[in-house]
Amino acid sequence: WVAGATIDHYTIDYVFTSEKNGVSISGGASIRHTTNGGHTWNEVNQCSAKIQVDGLPRNVECNWSRLHFPTATTGYAVAWIDQSDIAVVGKTNDGGATWVLKVTDALPGHGYVSDVFFLDADTGFIRKGSHGGPLYKTTDGGATWNPGAAIQGSTFLFADPGVGWSFNGRELYFSTDGGQRWTSREFKFPVEPNAFSLPTRDRAYVVGDHGMVYRYRVVPIEYTAAGALDAPAMPKE
Repeated sequence: WVAGATIDHYTIDYVFTSEKNGVSISGGASIRHTTNGGHTWNEVNQCSAKIQVDGLPRNVECNWSRLHFPTATTGYAVAWIDQSDIAVVGKTNDGGATWVLKVTDALPGHGYVSDVFFLDADTGFIRKGSHGGPLYKTTDGGATWNPGAAIQGSTFLFADPGVGWSFNGRELYFSTDGGQRWTSREFKFPVEPNAFSLPTRDRAYVVGDHGMVYRYRVVPIEYTAAGALDAPAMPKE
């Protein structure tokens, strides 16, 4: 690790798409962009949206909650508006230098939009609710959204277009059909997971307090190891 770069103390989320290019959410309302590896950051968006209140248009502040970049140039950010179920979806096509915002109010269900994950530049999901809620899917780059199943957990990830995971405490929610249906399975981890990664459908990592690290992989049925936990095998394809 080489010191020298910095990031705002109030950073909520950040993504680097290359060694030099990065995007962050600072303090909820601000999106910042760096082109020199984090040595300097420039504010490129202050979240605001025009909505209808009692039949009249009104400009209101919004709060960015999560970033995701399916490609080096195309990225998405999701935001929520206080005391509202309206979602704001931001999209960039230049690596985070400029953003176009779209207000999305056709998302039934309580809670604010809290997470986003895109499989490619056009196909992705957003979820309402801070610790679980309904998923909505787009196939046209966020222009329209269609409702799907509800899942629990603060973060969901997809390894590929077929397999997705989300953890709620010790309970894993997983999908093998691109997010249409989800199954849950509880594991006897020593402590509750704090975070996980899913780089491929047959490899994942789960971490928690006190140095807990578990690696998921598909092994022969006769395989045994000290402390190993049985887990459902994700399909090969």
